[in-house]
Amino acid sequence: MRCTLSNHDACSINIASQFPRLIEVVGSLSDQDALQYGTSDPTINPIEMLATAAVVEEFSLRRWYFFNYPLSDDWLRQDKSVIFGPYGFPYTDLNKAAQDIVGPDLFSRLSLVSFNKFVDDNIGSLTLREVAEIIKKFRTYSRNFVAVNIIREDLSQQRVYVSRKDKLFKSYFADLSLGEVVNNGIYKVGGAIVYFMSGYYAAKEGLVILLPHNVWGDVWSAFAAGVDFAGQKVKAFPVGGVDMMTKKQVELFKQDRRWRKAPVASAAFLRRHPFYQQFKSRLLQGDYCGIVHDEEKNQFYFVDFYSI
Repeated sequence: MRCTLSNHDACSINIASQFPRLIEVVGSLSDQDALQYGTSDPTINPIEMLATAAVVEEFSLRRWYFFNYPLSDDWLRQDKSVIFGPYGFPYTDLNKAAQDIVGPDLFSRLSLVSFNKFVDDNIGSLTLREVAEIIKKFRTYSRNFVAVNIIREDLSQQRVYVSRKDKLFKSYFADLSLGEVVNNGIYKVGGAIVYFMSGYYAAKEGLVILLPHNVWGDVWSAFAAGVDFAGQKVKAFPVGGVDMMTKKQVELFKQDRRWRKAPVASAAFLRRHPFYQQFKSRLLQGDYCGIVHDEEKNQFYFVDFYSI
């Protein structure tokens, strides 16, 4: 796939391709493959789920997996009221939300997986310091990265970094086990650790990972570290990166620069709308799919959110 991003060296596909012993970037899938993707949020990202389902549909896959990260009430409140703002997320049952997005046929092939299930005895007993050292060996760029995010009562976050200068990491989190941190809903591990665990789980279970084309490439070195720790090679299927907001959310984004998720209803409507075929074609070509839903006109159009 040809990289069209300005920061090519840091793009996800370029980073993943640097680990051919561990990650095989493939151009097609068979119906025997099982696809995995997910989110570090306590709910789901509707457009990411729809993008994953589009690949399942394209290759008639029989099984696919989408994970979420169960977290405390404060994290859930932030996700539902802020990230989905101003619509909220009116679901307590993620299965219902997922079925509304992808429809009954694709839903019947889906397994929703809790992120906690990624933790087994093999990695659960590792300390965060040990996990950080494993990841560092695979990283190409800056060695400091977020170890843990902590939610405050006002829904702001405190980031704890893997860094000699971060006293909280050194004095407290470094010696906690990965299992202790992941199973404590107040803490959310950082993106690199999420990808480490995702790589480990995909390799252990023999799953294909969805590989969105974006500039957050270095987390894929952490993914490779997880694959290596599992001792199995994985396949990765590249697609375009995806984001979606409603027109109303875009106006809010221009004011406060806060990224938001379009509601489930927008993704569900997109699946039934003629624009879905344009989205699917662009996604499979590996081009960025920034989508705006104009609810008043019942229309969708592409936009580069990074240039707004």
